[in-house]
Amino acid sequence: MDKPPRQPPEIVPRGVPSSHSVGIDALKAFLRANPGALDDDRELLSLLTPAARRRGHNVVDLQSFMIERLRAQAAEREAREDKIRQAIAADALDERRAQRAALSISGARSFEALISVITNDLAPILGASAVALNIERPAGASSGIELAAARTGGPIQLIAQGAVDRLLGAGSDVKAGSASGDAPLFPRAKGLVRSYVAARLTFTAAAPPGLLAIGSKTNGRFSKGTGLHRYSFLARLVESGVKLWLDLPPG
Repeated sequence: MDKPPRQPPEIVPRGVPSSHSVGIDALKAFLRANPGALDDDRELLSLLTPAARRRGHNVVDLQSFMIERLRAQAAEREAREDKIRQAIAADALDERRAQRAALSISGARSFEALISVITNDLAPILGASAVALNIERPAGASSGIELAAARTGGPIQLIAQGAVDRLLGAGSDVKAGSASGDAPLFPRAKGLVRSYVAARLTFTAAAPPGLLAIGSKTNGRFSKGTGLHRYSFLARLVESGVKLWLDLPPG
């Protein structure tokens, strides 16, 4: 008896999915949408089981298959839970650090002591690589902040007018992001900063705005979610401290 002629292979233009790949994709989509399908359909399980797992015609080592599947599911669940636990622990640690930083800022007994706390003490307290205080250059007469900064030895950096809004966006008070090793907000920490959080400083309507910038050598160190509120709170404390020790124009 003659064998039927062999069908030529399917020729598919480049970039166009073959009927085989479309079928596989549809099957994957079905199994993702119905993760319990293999539990209830022995025939489907048999068809999808590799040959190494079959024992004769349509007989599947179901026990071994299910054990491996359960182990994989348990490992995935454990990995997800471990990631959540690590995130919760890191957030709790950052909260405790922010509380210690708040106490240090509030405890300063002079303008010079306040600047020293911000530019020298906050970085180790917050577990950061650098903390910088940036003030925009005044448009007209001196606001008093930059003159007072000169008495401290220059740890306050003067930045261009409009730099705060350009970085944060008009109406935004805090931003977390990535930075190059020579981040301009951290002139005393060149080569160290890979990620940062910056919070707006508003002293008075007449005084130029500023930024409290906290940098880390670790990529993605600062969360872009709800954890940023603690850095806004620290910025409010810095504002209060500066206004307490300096006679700024009210505006």
